[in-house]
Amino acid sequence: MYDGGNHPVKNMTGHALARDGYTKSQRAALAAGVACGEIELTKPTLKQLAKLFNVSVSYIGAALALSPMRRAMMRGGCTEIADIPPSKAALKRTIARAGVEPTWDAICEQL
Repeated sequence: MYDGGNHPVKNMTGHALARDGYTKSQRAALAAGVACGEIELTKPTLKQLAKLFNVSVSYIGAALALSPMRRAMMRGGCTEIADIPPSKAALKRTIARAGVEPTWDAICEQL
């Protein structure tokens, strides 16, 4: 891949960026390279994406667990993660933590 001036565009993975060893000056120059198209950042880590999009890593994980169609609906604003029922495994973990009686009481309060 080439930028507008026929210079090759360097690819950098999110993992390579995350590793220690870059000074603040180097990170600033790398960020400038990404901003002006000299460097293409590929495969950012979930932690990097969470910071960039201002969401938690677990929220991204929940979105990754959805079908591509469900994710497309979310991107379009048609549904929210909170509207998607939890998996059976997640429900079992929640009930195990809270206990059966408090869980039953909470269900009955909603009726």
